[in-house]
Amino acid sequence: MVDPVVVAKSGDALLSESARDTLKKTLPPMAYPVTPNLPEASVLCGFPVEDLESMKQSAKVIRGMGPRHVLIKGGAS
Repeated sequence: MVDPVVVAKSGDALLSESARDTLKKTLPPMAYPVTPNLPEASVLCGFPVEDLESMKQSAKVIRGMGPRHVLIKGGAS
């Protein structure tokens, strides 16, 4: 399982841009599930993830990186 902690709750980046690029290229293909929250999903897919539709689209993009399953955490019900 990969839980890509790349953004703090405050919204501050925890990884440099080159480290984020490395994470996106190497970890998802090795993971069975990837479980990013909304800010982490935004970093991984490259666009803002703020609602159900963008969650669905980001999950498709992230799944295209290689993991078998993607669970985007957060959002309103």
